[in-house]
Amino acid sequence: MSRSYPQFHLRISPALDERVRTSANKNGLSVNAELLRRIQLSFDLENILEGMPGEFESLHAKVDFILKVIDTTPHSEN
Repeated sequence: MSRSYPQFHLRISPALDERVRTSANKNGLSVNAELLRRIQLSFDLENILEGMPGEFESLHAKVDFILKVIDTTPHSEN
């Protein structure tokens, strides 16, 4: 069964080509597989980063709450 995935022609600098080839070899992948892996990782990271502002807001609210509790808790002076 042959695959009929779309082809994408890409021009890259010799330096980037060498980096991709080195990384592909190190990871035991073809150059194509290495490029696909890296593209997928960039989208995965983008999805993670898109959700982070809400997580930071939630964390900030929790820290504010803790600081208010600390400020309103009577402290014993030793």
